[in-house]
Amino acid sequence: MEIHHYDAIIVGSGFAGGVAARELCDAGLKVLILEAGREINPPTDIDPRDPWDRSYPLNNERQPIQSKHLLCDEITKNIFIDDLANPYSIGDNPFMWFRSRIMGGRSLLWGKACFRMSKYDFKGWPISYDDLKPFYEKVESWIGVQQSNDQLEIIPDGGTAASSEWGEAGLLFKNTVEENWKDRKVVLCRKATLNDTSQVSPPYSLCPQTTSPGFGLLPALRTKNLTIQTNAVVRKILVNTDGKAHGVEIVDRITKKIRQEKAPIIILGASTIESIRIMFNSACEQFPNGIGNSNGLLGHYVMDHIAGLSIGQIPKKLINSTTHNTKKEHIYIPNFSHGYGTMIDIKMIRSTDEYYQYCAMVFGEVLPYWDNRVSINKNIVDECGIPVAHIDVKYKEKERKIILNAKNFIQSLAKLIGLNINYERFDEAIPGESIHEVGGARMGTSKENSVLNNFNQCWDVRNLFVLDGSCFVSSGTQNPTLTIMAIAARASNFIINEYHKDRI
Repeated sequence: MEIHHYDAIIVGSGFAGGVAARELCDAGLKVLILEAGREINPPTDIDPRDPWDRSYPLNNERQPIQSKHLLCDEITKNIFIDDLANPYSIGDNPFMWFRSRIMGGRSLLWGKACFRMSKYDFKGWPISYDDLKPFYEKVESWIGVQQSNDQLEIIPDGGTAASSEWGEAGLLFKNTVEENWKDRKVVLCRKATLNDTSQVSPPYSLCPQTTSPGFGLLPALRTKNLTIQTNAVVRKILVNTDGKAHGVEIVDRITKKIRQEKAPIIILGASTIESIRIMFNSACEQFPNGIGNSNGLLGHYVMDHIAGLSIGQIPKKLINSTTHNTKKEHIYIPNFSHGYGTMIDIKMIRSTDEYYQYCAMVFGEVLPYWDNRVSINKNIVDECGIPVAHIDVKYKEKERKIILNAKNFIQSLAKLIGLNINYERFDEAIPGESIHEVGGARMGTSKENSVLNNFNQCWDVRNLFVLDGSCFVSSGTQNPTLTIMAIAARASNFIINEYHKDRI
C-alpha cells in the first residue's frame, strides 16, 4: 500500500478547508486536501444565475432530498449529492440534509450574506468577539465583503469592498419599519462581492473569489505546498496506541479501494454532520465510543436556524422612480432581542405591468438542546460501505414562537406598506432547510463541557482539529459562513504556531 507523508491533512474543501489550506500553505506546511466528491469543472459548475431566474422545482428520483433545495435544478443538480448512494437516517422528526460532494463544496452555492456575530452571540463560548475580530477582518478582505458603518453592536461593522446604495424600494421598507417599530433598524445587506477571475488558472477558471477554490485553494496551490485528492471519502481517523492521530483511512469513491494517508496534523472541515459522522466512525480501542467522545458529548447540541419565507409584489404605484431601476436591492433587519433576523431581496420584474418583487427570508435562533443530536446508524451504509449519519433534530416551542412572531411581523409590514403577499411559508419549517447546521462538536473551557478547546483542538486527540460549523456553541441569527471562516483562520494560526514549536 502506497503511503504519502504530509504535515497536515484537511478533510473537506469547502469554507473551512479552503481557509485552512491557504493559511497553512502560506506558512510553508505541506498540506493534503481530501475531497469526497469530484473535481470542479468550470464553467459548468459555476452558476451565475440569480435565484429569481432558476427553473425549479426539479423532479429527480435519485435526488429526492437535494431536489427540494431552492437552488437545485437541471443546471445545478450535478453539484448536489446522489441521495440514493448517500443515505442518512432520521428519528421521529424530518431533517433536510443538503449536500454537495464536489471541489469547493457548498461554497459554490451560498447566498454570500456576511454578518459578523456579536459579543452577545459569543456568550457561553470559550472565545470572545475580540478574539475573532482580526480574523473576521482577514477573511472579509479575501472575499470582498461590503463595508458597513451601521454602528449596531448586534452586527459589528466591517468589510473592505464598496458598499451598495439605497434604492427607493429599500428605503420604503426602511422608513416603514423604523417609523412603526422603534426597537428595529433596517440596514443594507453585507454581501461577499469579489468575482474577479482574471488571475485564475485551470482547473479553477471562472471560480469567483467568493468560493473556496477562488479564495483558498488557488492561493494555496500557488505556494506549491498543496496536494488535492478528489473522490477520496474518509472512512475513519487512524490513532496510535498513544492516543494521537497519525493519518486517515480513505475509500476511493470510484474504485472502492481502501488506502491510507499519513500526517502529524489532522483537520476536519467536512461540514457539521459529516465531521461528526467521521469522528463516530473512528471508534477504536482507545476511543470505543468515537474520537472526541470520551465524555459522551459528541453529536449533541446540533442546531439549524428555523426559517420563514414570504414572497410578493410591491405595486408600481408605491415606487416614485420614473427611471425603471432594475438594480437588485438587498436589505437586512437584524435581531433586536426578538430572536430572528430578516433578509429582504428586491428586484423589478418586467412584464406587461411592471412591478417590484420582494423575497423576505427569516432566520430564527435555535437553542442548543442536548437531545438534538447526530449519531451513526451501523445498520445502513453508503456507497462506500461506511455507516451513515443518524439525525434526530427538532424545533421546539421557543423556536416555533419565534417564527410565528416573524410571520406576524412580515404580515403587519406588508399591510402597512401595501404589499401583495403571493406566497409564504412559516408554519412548516423543517430542520436542515436553512442549510445552517452547526454544533455537535462544541468548543468549551474543559473536557467536561465540550469536545474541543478554544482553538478547535480535540480534548481527546491533541493533533486533531475540527474547524467547521460543528464547533459552534450557539447559533445566533446571522448566517454562519463568515464566522466559520474566521474561526478556521484563527485555529489555523494556532496550528501553525504549535507545529513550529513542536507542540502538536
